[in-house]
Amino acid sequence: EYDQGRLNGLKSLLIQQCYGIVYLMNSTNWDSNKPVFESLEVLRVHNMDYLKQICAGQLPDGSLGKLKYLEVQQCNDLVDVLLSSNLLQRLENLELLGVSANSLENVFRAEGL
Repeated sequence: EYDQGRLNGLKSLLIQQCYGIVYLMNSTNWDSNKPVFESLEVLRVHNMDYLKQICAGQLPDGSLGKLKYLEVQQCNDLVDVLLSSNLLQRLENLELLGVSANSLENVFRAEGL
């Protein structure tokens, strides 16, 4: 689980082969509205067999606001959607999106935008 506030200076993050992770971020059990990963520019997620979503729940404003590059590869349980409307709103600086996921049905879900 992300420790709110302690990694906000992080610019690049690679997460791979962490087989127990279902969500990278789960804001449904956070007790703070502080932004997360404010400085993150590169996020790479590889070989996460049980990952269902990047984020469960609503991310606070300012979260992932500097993310420029998102790469998702071989996340076999990622079936429905990669970027929910809430997450998509936060990625205003995204320049490059790379996805290689055989089971993924939708990359975006944009209702309510």
